[in-house]
Amino acid sequence: MIKNADQNILITTFLFDCMLNESSTYYDVVKEFKELLIHKKKISSDIKITIMLDPLNRAYGDRISAAVKELNQHGIDVFYSDLLESKSATKYGTFELFNHLGRLSSQLTLGLGGNVLDLLGLVALSPVLQLTPAPTSLDQENINLRMVMEAALLKANHRKILVTDIQGSDDFEALVSSANPHNASDDSTNHAISVKGNLAKYIYMSIREDVAHSIITDSQEPLRLRQKNILISDESKRKYAINNKLGIDEIKKYITHQLPLVSYENDQNRGNVKVKYASESQIKKEILKMLKGTTPSDIVRIQMFYLSEPEIIKNLILVANHKLRSKNNPVLLLLDPNKDAFNSIKDGTPNRQVAHHLLQNIAEGKISIRWYSTHGEQNHAKIMSITNEANKKYELTTGSCNWTGKNMNSINMESNLFVSNSKKLNDQFNAYFDRAFYNQQKDIEYSLDYEIYDLPHTYQMVTGYSLFSKIKEQDEFRKKWMNEKYDILFMSILKENEDLFHLSSQEYNLRINNMIENNPTTIDRLMFNIMGREKLMEECHCLRLDESEPFHKWKKAYLNKWIKGEKNGLVSW
Repeated sequence: MIKNADQNILITTFLFDCMLNESSTYYDVVKEFKELLIHKKKISSDIKITIMLDPLNRAYGDRISAAVKELNQHGIDVFYSDLLESKSATKYGTFELFNHLGRLSSQLTLGLGGNVLDLLGLVALSPVLQLTPAPTSLDQENINLRMVMEAALLKANHRKILVTDIQGSDDFEALVSSANPHNASDDSTNHAISVKGNLAKYIYMSIREDVAHSIITDSQEPLRLRQKNILISDESKRKYAINNKLGIDEIKKYITHQLPLVSYENDQNRGNVKVKYASESQIKKEILKMLKGTTPSDIVRIQMFYLSEPEIIKNLILVANHKLRSKNNPVLLLLDPNKDAFNSIKDGTPNRQVAHHLLQNIAEGKISIRWYSTHGEQNHAKIMSITNEANKKYELTTGSCNWTGKNMNSINMESNLFVSNSKKLNDQFNAYFDRAFYNQQKDIEYSLDYEIYDLPHTYQMVTGYSLFSKIKEQDEFRKKWMNEKYDILFMSILKENEDLFHLSSQEYNLRINNMIENNPTTIDRLMFNIMGREKLMEECHCLRLDESEPFHKWKKAYLNKWIKGEKNGLVSW
């Protein structure tokens, strides 16, 4: 798409790169993406390239990553979404109120009030944060009040869209994806759909509005020293005669020329295949419409990163429990185990609680839940297909939207495509899904049984992690402990399907040390499970953990973590 673009490239995405930090990766997708855009700009100097990023990419402060700086230096304009106007993520909207009051005072003083607030906001919070488990710095710079206030909004431009025009025509193409062009996300599983024509033009215009909103919001404070959402390149400033402070006339000129209006028609009732673009809370409405429209003979396949939205879950239960749904046709659910997040270990929230809830509330055999087998990466997909060959029913949706309250209730900026009557598209996804769900490819383990990450196993891991986190000199302890434990050999065979019995003692120890060095989170998780199991079996004096009183106490609190998170808007996943 980028190579075939003629006049316009417009991108909006949640994660782009690693800010100021360099992270090792097998495939540097940021570098390739950046160099492709720069090369395109060099060979087509008149092309207009605009990128819209989530404010996380500037760490809610003034940071400009090396990649963004290089793009800007080559005539590519970068903006950050202004998210204050979207719905509050929390029940009472306390941080929204503070941020709105700060913005109002700054606008009334043409930015002078904002300069004062910026200076006050630069007060480092290191002394306070040292009393908590939170980091005291980011990219070797102190975390300050201003960053915390904006991050506390708990909102995101979570979209992942690329829109371009098409060389030699007046047509446009849009790619709506679940994937971020981000090195740490490169190994994760994702899906995307591209569309051409009037719908692509409509998507272009919706992103254009977001860019315009961020520019106009910043320009309402002309005396403010810090314009946090705007990085217009020197090339664009020369081209459009823009000085450092944007006035109304300059804004109109810039938006009109850099992001020109495009006309489009309503494509409804043309052709058999229907495609609809939805954003924010409209996505939830469309997914509920799909679920409520299912029949007992429809095959429902869902592959999901995060599943926790109560109304969606309620309707999934209704779909699966339909009295006419056969146990030979269960709802198929392929979930991420929620155990990894960019090399940090998670406790399985929310998917493990939700999976347990579904199995408790759906008749046996009417839903089949499996875990995507991840090894540090994520099952980052957000996709569902509903298929009925006999009735020629083919429906599919995918995009950026996780099925959580935060993503589905107009807190985040989201985007999904809904496709109906495309047998080809459903067939492509269904074949991929079935290969992973049923492990149809020889010698490759795509998915795991539900029991692998059920609540007793999660309890073991959480207990082991708690024990390990209290140990000083963890690296040395890890190596010593691992070398002494024969369990790791057995668990490695189970997890990796490897035959390690032929190794000598020296080769085995070398292998273990290499595993510790190259894949520490996987090794840690195995260790946590073993430590937790031994500790709990020692304490409960019973053959099964799920029969112990401590387990039931933990289980109640663990299940409430998901419910309270959704109810109060304190979504931590």
